[in-house]
Amino acid sequence: FGRARSAWQQARDEQTRYQQLYERGIGSRARLDQLNSEVRTQNALRSQASIALQQATDHVSYTRLSAEFDGLITEWQAEVGQVIATGQAVVSLARPESREAVVDLPLGALDDNQRIRVISQLDEQVSVAAKVRQLAPQINAETRTQHVRLALQHMPDSFRPGSTVTVEISGDAPPFHELPGSAVVERDGLSQVWVIDPSTSTLVARTVQVLTRTGSKVRISGELHEGEKVVTVGVNGMQSGQKIRMQREVSL
Repeated sequence: FGRARSAWQQARDEQTRYQQLYERGIGSRARLDQLNSEVRTQNALRSQASIALQQATDHVSYTRLSAEFDGLITEWQAEVGQVIATGQAVVSLARPESREAVVDLPLGALDDNQRIRVISQLDEQVSVAAKVRQLAPQINAETRTQHVRLALQHMPDSFRPGSTVTVEISGDAPPFHELPGSAVVERDGLSQVWVIDPSTSTLVARTVQVLTRTGSKVRISGELHEGEKVVTVGVNGMQSGQKIRMQREVSL
């Protein structure tokens, strides 16, 4: 680009000098036209060189990664010499001033009235309060747990990235009902139980949340009320509005 710019400046200076001579009656019109053409040619070459320089600068910039904030590299996701595709992650960064604890908690284990503390396993005397930052939309079908991100508050220096912690939840536990595990049926990604309408002896589906499973028992929360009767056997083949006859009662 520097050479193209110098050639353009030289052609422009020569054209300006000859233009002044021509205006005083010295020189030919043909020579002036030739110099004007040379200036236009060199200007076009200078523009092309400028575009090429910008493209080269952009290509160089693509080899440099810049983060939006100062942070700590927690994970490398590429190797030296590896060809990286557009949008591919190279490193994972953590903000030193904003840290999270990631835990798997039973579905429905948290509500607005509960307090959360995160305790360092290196020193159980060190703990901080935490708030729920994000709940994963997916539920682990086997463990019935949910991936939870907790934002740590007033964090001490001993809470370093990658540290192992314990999460303590205090306060009133969310209300639950305990039923045989066979009472819960999974349909369309939702857990439900069949409640018997005493006035019509028909089935009504109620959506519930499975909190925990222990052996043959399950703890659930949802729109269930004390005294309602729930079907515990053969739930997979039942339909809403189906007439039934009770043989053995298990009330909430």
